[in-house]
Amino acid sequence: LKELHGGRMTEQSVGFAELNKWLHKSKTPIDVDTGTLLFVCAYRHRHAYNAGDYLPSVLAFHRQLIILSVVNKWKFTAILDGASPVEKAFEHQRRVDKEDSITINSTYIAMCAKVCRTMFIDFVVAPEEADMQVGRRSNSTTAMGCDSDLIAFGNKIVVMIDNYHQEKYRIIDMTKPITEYTKDELPLYYYHHKYGIKIIHWWAATMGCDISEERCGIKHIGRDKFLSALESFEDKDLSALNEDCFAEALAKRTSIYRRLRGAKKTIRNELKRVGHWFTERGKYYDNDGNICTIDRVLAKRATRATRDHMEGMLDPKSCEPFTAEQLNHLDYLRTHNLAHKSYVDNKHINGLSLPEGKTCVADCSVNELKAMIIPRGGGVTGRDGNALKKQDLVRIVNAYLHGEKENSHTVYFDRTKNSNGLFAKIDTSQKATVPEIITKLLRCGEHEERIQDLFVDLLRCYEEDRVVHDFTTISLTAPDL
Repeated sequence: LKELHGGRMTEQSVGFAELNKWLHKSKTPIDVDTGTLLFVCAYRHRHAYNAGDYLPSVLAFHRQLIILSVVNKWKFTAILDGASPVEKAFEHQRRVDKEDSITINSTYIAMCAKVCRTMFIDFVVAPEEADMQVGRRSNSTTAMGCDSDLIAFGNKIVVMIDNYHQEKYRIIDMTKPITEYTKDELPLYYYHHKYGIKIIHWWAATMGCDISEERCGIKHIGRDKFLSALESFEDKDLSALNEDCFAEALAKRTSIYRRLRGAKKTIRNELKRVGHWFTERGKYYDNDGNICTIDRVLAKRATRATRDHMEGMLDPKSCEPFTAEQLNHLDYLRTHNLAHKSYVDNKHINGLSLPEGKTCVADCSVNELKAMIIPRGGGVTGRDGNALKKQDLVRIVNAYLHGEKENSHTVYFDRTKNSNGLFAKIDTSQKATVPEIITKLLRCGEHEERIQDLFVDLLRCYEEDRVVHDFTTISLTAPDL
């Protein structure tokens, strides 16, 4: 990346505030390659992840989506990894050999897809690698992620997220015009502009990429020899630069290859193999669910299976229906329950339904009616402070039960202060009084005039001591519906 415009670490920016302005100004669709983000979330909780508990990692992913979509207000499409290409077997083995390694599996990816779906965030499960899918469904897409392959696959603008948590990023712009500075300081970028994307592919083959047998790419050839070989074609016709000629130029600059028979052929084959990977071998889904190759050739027409896979309804890696174990993980995952582990089984909620032996609400005693109202956050006293009569309690309970019957997606929470309650382990480091919060909202200036007036009125009520806090009617120790 440091060889490209905007890729040096000295050009790194911190804070998404400025990036937000840049994205808003560009007004282009955003595709986020979530491969690295999923890995970081899983690695942060690798001990639980390797033990088969994916929830902490999914929670970290969920929080990051909230930051990107709600706090930073990005409208993006999350691209998730699909099947693992066989060509990446060497890279996968290198990752497995690392200490404390983790393998991103299909169950974890499917759980993250469910998080995107329930948060109403657009997402696509790619047929293979996510970086192949990024930017394919629109020519003006801004690619975002942490993988230099996004550039090799032809994306012109890439926001390289170096650290999501610290909001560090670089903007790689492959459309910047050539100047004397770029020609002298960024020769790879200069040659890319002169000869095309194949220079990036040959660089990947020479220096090493995900499909390289060796991490270093082609052995004994480094940056200087690569650029020197390119420089030898400076005064020649553009058509003179092909895999054969460039392989010969590289071999001439390396003593071991000069003595080795067949070295030129070995280098040429590797240049062609990597170039084919980035220009033809990769696959992506178009908007209709057809599978196309990177060079936009139709590989497979859309079917119910391809659409289901794209929408996260099948195993991301095998494209098969989910196993019983995977379905258990997905069923147990309740995205509304990620911020606090407060979900409770409705079988253990007192007052959830009519007491045993009672057939209608009117048959219940006053105490039984109160027991059904309080867990739902309702009050059992009137505005005059007197206890409600039984007929009023019956009316309230009937309204609750009718509403819950109409809504089949009722969620049950535990509001207790124990280790699993909704009010447990709340981060109070940013605690502020209500007037302080209202003051900050007033200073925000993003609200329409009527809302601003509401904040002004609220603040005046506090200043005039006209606000009464009465928590006696709130049942913090009862489950809430």
